[in-house]
This record gives sequence, C-alpha cells and structure tokens, in this order.
Amino acid sequence: MKFDHNVFPGINPYTHSDLLRGDWESFHAEHITDIARALRHELAPLGYIVKSEVGVQLRKTVFDEAALQFRKADVLVSGTASEQPPRQTGPAQAATPAVIPIATLLVDPEPAEELTAVALYEADLTGTEKLVAWLELISPANKPPNPGFLSYRTKRRDILKTGTTFVELDYIHSLRSTFATVASYKGAGSNVLPYRIAVMDPGIGWYNDGDAYLYEFGVLSAIPAVTIPLHGDEKVFDFEFDFGVPYNRTFDEMLLAKATDYSTPASDLLGYHDADKAAIAAHLKAAIDKDE
Repeated sequence: MKFDHNVFPGINPYTHSDLLRGDWESFHAEHITDIARALRHELAPLGYIVKSEVGVQLRKTVFDEAALQFRKADVLVSGTASEQPPRQTGPAQAATPAVIPIATLLVDPEPAEELTAVALYEADLTGTEKLVAWLELISPANKPPNPGFLSYRTKRRDILKTGTTFVELDYIHSLRSTFATVASYKGAGSNVLPYRIAVMDPGIGWYNDGDAYLYEFGVLSAIPAVTIPLHGDEKVFDFEFDFGVPYNRTFDEMLLAKATDYSTPASDLLGYHDADKAAIAAHLKAAIDKDE
C-alpha cells in the first residue's frame, strides 16, 4: 500500500522506522535545511539572520572515528633524482621500503564538516550579529549510549553558558533521552511519549538561572508549534514556530510518501510501545479505508 502524502498528523512512524534503520543522515541533512529556510522566511522581515552552521554533534553512526585526524606520515622517505643510486644491471637488489604506520596509511583526509545546526542572530544597526538561539536536530550517534553523546552534552552546556537559547529536536524514540532527569521512551511505561522538542532558555546571564520547556508528543499527534525566546541586547522576542511545516516539506520534497511501504505490520516497527503500535495500526487501517 502506497500513499501520495503523509497519512499521519505528525511524524510518520513507518517512514521513521525505515530511516532509523537506514538513511537517517540524508533525512537529517534535508530536514535541517528545510527548518533553516522556514525560520529564515519568518524571521528575516523582523531583523533576524538565520544561518546553517556546523553542529555540535558527531555524525558518525557506526564507528567512532572522531579521534582519527589526517596526519603527516611519522616516517617519510624522500629524495631528489640526483640522490638516487645508479640503476643496477645485475640481480635485483632488496628494496628499502618507506615505513608508515598503518593508522596513517589508511586514514582519509577529514571531509568537509557538514552543516547540521541552525543559528539565529540578531543584527543591530551597525551590522553586528549577536547569537540568540541555537537549534540541533538529534542524530542517533549523539544519544546515549553512543560515543557522540558525551561530546554533544558538553557542547550543549557550553552554548547555554553564553546565554543562548538552545532548541533540541529529539525524534529518536528508540534510544534513551539526552537528559538524565527526563524519562526515556525506550524501556518506559506507556505514559511516556516518543518525541520531544526541548527549548532551553538560560536567560540573561548564567544558564543555571534559566528554564527548560519540554514539548512532548505522540505517534498520532501533530508536531507542535513552540515558543523560542530570542534574547537581544534590549529585548526578548518570544517567537512561535510550527515545526510541523518544515517536517511536511521535507517529507514531500524527499518523496518519502512513495518510498514508505505500509505492508510491514505495525508490530514490527522499530522500538514503539505495544499501545502505540496498536494505535498506529488502527490509524493506518482508517486511512486505507478512507482511500478506498
């Protein structure tokens, strides 16, 4: 069974399960771009600048290669043509090899860093830009117990210490929460919802004085509109943004409706609670009956 649109009101759990098993990184790149474009469309007329930035996350999903860096060879044998010994005309002489550590031989140059975050700036009359909000869409590699989590958590805290609002979109229901004090959907009871948008507002000054706002939503809920406080030099602008708009744009532009196969039983979906699986199956059946 195929549809030409997203038949769920928010995150499509069938598409989501496929992405988490395979090509989450492509979705991540497309979706963060659509979020930036939607924010730019709404905020540019109000004097704010929206930029795609290199995120604070590690993008590795299988191996933790963050420690590998492109290095010069520890041992390098070189010389000019005039320094080479004369050609031997007799039996072949044993060659003297260059000695290079395997770790150096196999490592590739570091790829260009990908744009994985969205930064919001306020510009004053002199053209000076002040960072007022930072937005990250979480990838599986940056949730516990994966290796990128500790680095991500540290950098998130560092950004909050600057007084910058931090928005975290966590649609990875199959792994633990990035907050130790917030119940994870994985392994929890049926009262815990799978998706979360956290808006952390450190206020003006030390982040310990700020508040966090958790917008949690379920498999049959629309992605919520949230309030993002933008702390400028002279004012605070509480900006409301509907994250469902860029999600549906990404869903349509990536042709995910055509790629999603609903023949998989809801019971096989990745990591959802039994009650949610039942609700997903009932919703899909109603959509199929309506389509027929």
